[in-house]
Amino acid sequence: MADGRTILPKHPTLINPGIKRWKINQSITLLGLRTEKGFTALLKDLRTEISLPTRSNTRQLALGSSTSTAAATETATTTTPNQPSTSTSRLHIGPISTLGQTTTVPVANSNIKCSWWPVCKDKAIDCSGFERKSCRNYGTDGRFPPPSQEDINREHRIISWNVKQKAKNCAYHPLCPKKAWDCGGRTKRECTTYNGKDSTKQPPTDEELRDAKKESKRVQQRIRDRSRSKDSANS
Repeated sequence: MADGRTILPKHPTLINPGIKRWKINQSITLLGLRTEKGFTALLKDLRTEISLPTRSNTRQLALGSSTSTAAATETATTTTPNQPSTSTSRLHIGPISTLGQTTTVPVANSNIKCSWWPVCKDKAIDCSGFERKSCRNYGTDGRFPPPSQEDINREHRIISWNVKQKAKNCAYHPLCPKKAWDCGGRTKRECTTYNGKDSTKQPPTDEELRDAKKESKRVQQRIRDRSRSKDSANS
C-alpha cells in the first residue's frame, strides 16, 4: 500500500491522494529539521570523525625528516602484509621550501629580460635582474648608477621608433635643437628639455616659438642665397 515515502501510488485514482500525503510527509520532515532535536540529529549523521596530529608532532616531523624517514622505513619492514598500517607510520612531507626562508626563489628562465631593460641589455638570469635592486649592473650594489626614468624612455624610443619617426624634430624646434626621439618631444608636453623632471628651463610661449621659427627660416634663406651667389660667381 502506498505510504507517500518509499511506495508511491500508480493507480490514477490514487495519484492525487498520494501526492497530498507526500507533501504532508515533506512538511513533517521540514518541521523536524527546524527543531533543535532534529537539527542535532542531522549534524550527528553528517559528522565525520577526523584525527589530526598535534602542532608539536607536526613540527617535529618537519624538522626531523631524516629521523622520520628512518622510522617509517623500519615500520614498513616490520609490518606484515596482513597487518594494516596505523596513522603514526605515515610520513609527513612538508612544502618545497626551507623553514627559515623569507623570500621567493625566482624561476630561472633564460628568456626573461632584466628589470632595467632596455638600459641593461643582459638577461635576468645573467645579471640577477629579476628585480631592479638585485641587478648586478644597475641595482643597489651595481657597477653603474641606476638610470632615470627619462633614460629608460629614451632607450625605448631608440628601439621602438622607426626611421621616419626618428627624423622628426622636437615640437619646440628650433628652440630645442634635439630630435623628438632624443628628448621625447613628439608633443610639447613630452619634451624633457623643457618639461622634464630635472629640467630648469621654462617652456617658451607660443609667440616666442613663432618668432624663433621665423628667424630660423630667415637664416636658412640667407644660407641658400650665399650658396647660389657662390655658384654663379664660379660659373
